[in-house]
Amino acid sequence: MVFVDRAPRGISGVCVIEDDLGGAREAVAHLARHGHRRVAFLGVSTPVTTIRRRLKGYRSALAENGLDDSPELICMPAESPDEAAAELVKRLAAPNAPTAVFSANILCTMALVRALHQVERTDIAVVGFGDFPMAAALNPAVTILDQDPAQVGHVAVERLMQRIENPLAEPSRRTVLPVRLIPRGSGELRPRP
Repeated sequence: MVFVDRAPRGISGVCVIEDDLGGAREAVAHLARHGHRRVAFLGVSTPVTTIRRRLKGYRSALAENGLDDSPELICMPAESPDEAAAELVKRLAAPNAPTAVFSANILCTMALVRALHQVERTDIAVVGFGDFPMAAALNPAVTILDQDPAQVGHVAVERLMQRIENPLAEPSRRTVLPVRLIPRGSGELRPRP
């Protein structure tokens, strides 16, 4: 067996995952380089390990970049991306609101972009984890951390073939594939004065 996207719990195994931790750190550092001091985290409340790794990377990047780490910047109120986005939009109206958002997955990013456009708040910087159709066509186009599903699949099949050829070698090998930041406009917006 080869596990893809998530490492197994309770058993050892070969897994191929993407760099959720490093990608989140890169996203927040990118927003910090563009002048943002209050960066929100948008996600859904779930036991899925990818979200937890991205939250850990987000928190790590806040510390590394000397950014505000107030608990109200973390927006994970429910399992629904639409509810999470609506909650974050409410927080944008509060005093000392975030000026940028790191969105932890594609569904949250799509819900957030839709919610921001509805309230005409396209001045909020956004970096989303994962690309989606039309992300580059929006105004502003959405800056994303690009995942490469084809590469994940290719490496997973390689690991599977290696396990078939030699079942006793490296029973718990973990491969972490990089993600890359694609600046398109939304993540490069500067905070309003």
